[in-house]
Amino acid sequence: MPDPVGFPGSVTVPLGDWLTALGEQSTIGVALLDGARVVFVNPALARLVGVPAERLAGLDVRGAAQLIDEGDRAGVAEWLRRRDEDPEAVLSPFEFRLAAPGGPPRWLSASGAWVQLGERRLRMAIVVDMTERRRVEEELRKSERQYRDLVETSIDGVLILQDGFIRYANPVARRALGSGDAGIVGRSFLEFVAPEALPRVIEIQRRRMAGETVPPRFESVVRREDGTRIEIEAGACHITFEGRPAVLLLTRDIGPRKQLEAEASRARNLESLATLASGVAHDFNNILTAILGNLAIVRMETGAAAQAGGPLAEPLLEVDQACQRARTLTDQLLSFSRGGVPVTRAVSVADVLRDVLGRALRGSRVRAEASIPADLWPAPVHPEELAEVLESLVVAAREASPADGVIEVAAQNVAPDAARDGRRAGERREVRVSVADHGAGIPPEQLERVFEPYGAKRSGARGLRLAAAYAIVRRHGGRMEVESQPGLGATFRVCLPAARPRTERPSRGAARAPAGRGGRVLLMDDDRSLLQPTASLLRRNGFEVETAASGEEAVELFRRRRDEGCGHDVVIVDLTVAGGMGGEECRRRLLDIDPAARVVISSGYSNDPLLVNYRKHGFAAAVAKPFRVQELVETIDRLLG
Repeated sequence: MPDPVGFPGSVTVPLGDWLTALGEQSTIGVALLDGARVVFVNPALARLVGVPAERLAGLDVRGAAQLIDEGDRAGVAEWLRRRDEDPEAVLSPFEFRLAAPGGPPRWLSASGAWVQLGERRLRMAIVVDMTERRRVEEELRKSERQYRDLVETSIDGVLILQDGFIRYANPVARRALGSGDAGIVGRSFLEFVAPEALPRVIEIQRRRMAGETVPPRFESVVRREDGTRIEIEAGACHITFEGRPAVLLLTRDIGPRKQLEAEASRARNLESLATLASGVAHDFNNILTAILGNLAIVRMETGAAAQAGGPLAEPLLEVDQACQRARTLTDQLLSFSRGGVPVTRAVSVADVLRDVLGRALRGSRVRAEASIPADLWPAPVHPEELAEVLESLVVAAREASPADGVIEVAAQNVAPDAARDGRRAGERREVRVSVADHGAGIPPEQLERVFEPYGAKRSGARGLRLAAAYAIVRRHGGRMEVESQPGLGATFRVCLPAARPRTERPSRGAARAPAGRGGRVLLMDDDRSLLQPTASLLRRNGFEVETAASGEEAVELFRRRRDEGCGHDVVIVDLTVAGGMGGEECRRRLLDIDPAARVVISSGYSNDPLLVNYRKHGFAAAVAKPFRVQELVETIDRLLG
């Protein structure tokens, strides 16, 4: 009878039956070792290692180790060393890879125990295939890493709540609540909810726990550790966390979005206000034009009474100045309404400069020594922007000067090709204004950056002010220059193109009507209070004038007169006509009739880009309302000349 096999604490079975069971029934690899030599290998183990059983039987342990991946052999050797040191030890399973050149690794787990074979004591090695389990574990670890990376790098706050307490918070959530991980985990989420939002959050949680329908996302307010408040949008769902029910809470800071929405709302409100301001300015400019036109007629009709020293001279002058102040107001309204493409006009630089000096130095002990020639040329600028530029320079000089200092202001006309510091001034006439102080000067390293925002640190006035002034001057086709030496002060110069010289026509004086000139003018405007006085003044200046209240009427009248052989020399059209053909469409129709027609555009929207770039739109000239009739006369003369 075969020798029996016995396990400590087990029954004894015949060896033959036992080996048969290992060979035919087991899916686990089994080997028996007598000392260091393999004496039995079942078919399952042969399949696991990919070597026939007859080749494995008879191998010693060292030879069998060659079947193991080189990276794991040291671990197997250590496992065997511990076995040799303590033959009675029951060693824990050891996982290793089989050598598989060029192929995927195969993981096995080996454990051992002693068996008694008659008088012989053998070690049994039990080998299990761990490849699939290893693959699943690796996939799980990879999935967990991806999930954690996704959560940790999310732009939204992620919290896991159990029983209302925070069990996990990603970095965004921790920053949003103003605390480190240790300061959040374990605390109730309700601690961070603002008091006014608490009832709604509690109600939503109650309804969710009761299985009722709740909104997928809701807005709330949380308080950070430092007391600051954050508006959030939150969404929640039920999950299982560490084997227990939990709530996954996703939060997003909507403060920036709310701010943008508020700014967009303000922008819409401002846009509505701007539309109103634009309409008011347009209508107001029409009214001012009518007032100025009728004022000119009054001056002509009253004769000597309206002249200097006459009883009506001062009241009429006050009315005129009030109209100019109102014109400034409408310019500001239009700049506000459109963001401002200001229409330039010939402005007395001398008058603006005197006004700025009086205003900028009022209440200061610093005084100005000004040299402003009486014949200083005007410049084509926006008057308020010119005043802003000059005031920036005067204020900068005042702040750089000692308490009782003196600033020197000089203005001059510069003719074409006049020498300028050894260089040529160019082929244009210029108006030059210089402002000099006797302060500490500008350091050389800051001089090149003086027109950059905060490029020079002399004073607040020379922070943004000079940069803004520089931009304004450049926009007007001019330039700014600076000279300075440490301890000797600084001199700033503004150079602007001069306005074209006017051709004086004595016969076109405001006080008397000239002899007939014969120029035929067609004037179109839907505002009759403006149309009639303007037409009357043009007639007094020697023109033959016909009027039309709409674009359609103007086109028909222009065609009829052309067919009659007495066509109009100049057509002046209003840009916008309520309920009718406006200036642009009218121009197209007129040019279809006569491609050589001279069409002048006029508008109460005095900063409309079309008035600035009128030539690109096919107009011969542009006149912004409110205008004085003399401006209109000069425009017509220029076109007819």
